[in-house]
Amino acid sequence: MKKNKLEVSAPGRICLFGEHQDYLELPVIASAVNMRMMIKGERRKDNLFNLEMPDVGERRVIDPDNLKYESDRDYLASAVDIVKKLGMNFRYGYNVGINSDIPINSGVSSSSALVIGWLRFLFESQIPDSDEDFLGYTLEQIAEYGYETEVANFGEAGGKMDHYTIALGGVVYIDTKNPVKISRLNGLRDEEFVLGDTLENKKTVDILRNTRKIVTNGFEVLKKTGFDKYKTGIGDVDFSLLDNCAGNKVRAALVNRDITQKAREVLGKDSLNESDKKYIGRLITKHQQQLRILGLSTVKLDYLVEASLKAGAYGAKLTGSGGGGCMFAYCDGERTSGVMEAIERAGGKAYCVKPDFGAWIHTGENYGR
Repeated sequence: MKKNKLEVSAPGRICLFGEHQDYLELPVIASAVNMRMMIKGERRKDNLFNLEMPDVGERRVIDPDNLKYESDRDYLASAVDIVKKLGMNFRYGYNVGINSDIPINSGVSSSSALVIGWLRFLFESQIPDSDEDFLGYTLEQIAEYGYETEVANFGEAGGKMDHYTIALGGVVYIDTKNPVKISRLNGLRDEEFVLGDTLENKKTVDILRNTRKIVTNGFEVLKKTGFDKYKTGIGDVDFSLLDNCAGNKVRAALVNRDITQKAREVLGKDSLNESDKKYIGRLITKHQQQLRILGLSTVKLDYLVEASLKAGAYGAKLTGSGGGGCMFAYCDGERTSGVMEAIERAGGKAYCVKPDFGAWIHTGENYGR
């Protein structure tokens, strides 16, 4: 069925547990949040995509039949390239407007929200009159295509956490080993978080590449002793085989691995009592301590974390690759306003966010699918 108008949205995300774990194929726990990338389009008479992105002051035209990359990480063109390779025929073009309330380059995954939302838009925009020619998809496939679009196609160092969390929505435990397995966690579905933006841009690519290289090389050295990154306990690891830098980073990665599993046990409940909340908060803050060891935090991030804890948050940590960007604090209704005020006083910008649904169709027969 041809769609004269089409509207798609995709959420931002925060990583609750397992920062810098997905590219190691270790499990993570993440949540989609109610900041969204909106993509609205009206069908044209040709097959060109005329894009307007007022948030970043950009306009461009994408011609699927004469595809050109305009930057080193042109995710919009990359997505078109990926779906063309899957066999999509672009019959229809659209005038497209893209707006977002997700902070850019701040660790809330605005780029992955753009990629996942744009992929859903592309698939839905090309639904033909005959279902026999429809290149169907699942949200899990959209997540995989998102990884191909944003990471694999550019030889980057990231993992799949962002793409699966944003495509599927909610709070999810992601076993990142291939094939990826997803479990929904209900314990935090109605909880609140305060997102604190340091207003410092982060250097995602360099941080991911450097941290991944050190930890993966450390894992390779340890494998000679029978080390298994999924199962070997920290007490059984021979850290003397590694220099101090690699040893500290490998230890931190393994501590975060174990923290994630402890959190999963509690977050699998339908709801959390006060004791559960305090326990999860302590695990979040312990995770932040390991991220400091990994060299991912900054003075400003640490400052906002400490301000949140003093204001009554259960726990707080950075989210995203680190080196700037955002942190979040886990709190409830009674504590939220105080934590937000503390972050603002500490020089950050505060937002109250909650878990949200994944990539969504807002118009047409597939509404909400």
